[in-house]
Amino acid sequence: MRCGWRSWRLRGCAAFRVQALFRERFVCVARRGHPVTGGRLTLARYLEHGHVSVAPWGGTGSIVDETLGRMGKSRRVVVAVPHFLLAPFVVASTDLLLMAPERVAQRLASAFGLELLRAPMGVAGFTVSQLWHERVQHDAAHPWLRRVITEAAGSNAPGLRKRGGRARVAE
Repeated sequence: MRCGWRSWRLRGCAAFRVQALFRERFVCVARRGHPVTGGRLTLARYLEHGHVSVAPWGGTGSIVDETLGRMGKSRRVVVAVPHFLLAPFVVASTDLLLMAPERVAQRLASAFGLELLRAPMGVAGFTVSQLWHERVQHDAAHPWLRRVITEAAGSNAPGLRKRGGRARVAE
């Protein structure tokens, strides 16, 4: 396997160091006043609505679609956008739903009038990490930069910290 940025697990890339910063989970995002925001979001209610999909490399399918597929279900994707920062513009002005990383959704919720709901199915979360090449491991400025990033991410190096006091996700 070739070593590169899109090689997510970086197997065989001994020249890189990785530090886990935090675990992230997905939440469902809807505009304030959307019909799904009243009461518990069930899988059936989730699937009744259209969805925004985030497709960074223009592909189709996502971890949400894979999870639904294992359950024998599928969602109706109406709009695909290239990144999570564009999706709130669409969700805020439509009845479409979005599954997004919770920290991103929390940062954008108040600015766009969005509500965060617990995902109606178990979508696998992910670990956000910082990565650097071995050649800068002992560079005088690099350990300082890694510490700043670690503190900004809210984690304690070298291990992971569970999520702390964040905005509430509705049931």
